[in-house]
Amino acid sequence: CGTSQVSRILVERGLVKCRNDSDPTAQTYIHFEHVVSVDILEDCIRHMIAQESSTGNNDTTYIRKRLTWLQCDMLDAGQIYNLIQSGRMPSSYDFIFDKGTFDAILVEGVVHQYVINVYNLLKPSVGIFCMVSLHNEDFLSPFLSSPLFNFHVVYSALPNGKTGCIAVCVRKSSQLLDEVAIATLEENVMNNYFKEQSPLFSQQDIDAIMHKFNCGVGQNNSFEESDNYYGCQQQRVSLHIAYDLLFGDKPELGYSYSLFLEDIHN
Repeated sequence: CGTSQVSRILVERGLVKCRNDSDPTAQTYIHFEHVVSVDILEDCIRHMIAQESSTGNNDTTYIRKRLTWLQCDMLDAGQIYNLIQSGRMPSSYDFIFDKGTFDAILVEGVVHQYVINVYNLLKPSVGIFCMVSLHNEDFLSPFLSSPLFNFHVVYSALPNGKTGCIAVCVRKSSQLLDEVAIATLEENVMNNYFKEQSPLFSQQDIDAIMHKFNCGVGQNNSFEESDNYYGCQQQRVSLHIAYDLLFGDKPELGYSYSLFLEDIHN
């Protein structure tokens, strides 16, 4: 959800399937009778409802009947259950679309719970989870394509050479998931990727950071002679300098100084 117009677009235009095996030029239009748009923030939901209401024309009234806005934490299976029991949320879906929630939750180490909750909401054998991610197939497939998830997954690159991919996951059956095994799967996959395949800091990066840190605190010793600087309370730099030393040359991470401070505070 957020402040995106994707929900309205799905109601107004649906989706277009642009090709099939027999005719690559064929187009199939997929119509959605009703769309439920959720966000974890109540303020965001109020904003989107007010934005829709402010238009006030006949078209908006028609859209409003087919579009529901709900505050919901997709990590909270209990809240999802209560919304379903109250009749505010359908119990199953043909199509669930994600354009960034997976990536945002990924850093918290609980993305398995999010995908499990999505899986449980999909209609068996036909339900589709379509996810747009900044990560590529090599990163996503060991997790989403694991037999533990019971998905059939197709990956497509983003257009115009953009970083990331689209993962289309079809729930194959009514099989229940092993949540403990999937939690372990997430931990193993993420550890393998970030520690072995694509570590945030290579050994060369670590050596360079140590050198810059030593310069920042006025040290001119070699790495071997200054290995004990970690425990020396007199050798300090400000948080801003520490951030620059660690992440100043990695703007592609999108990890701002304010986020750095927030993580330290938390």
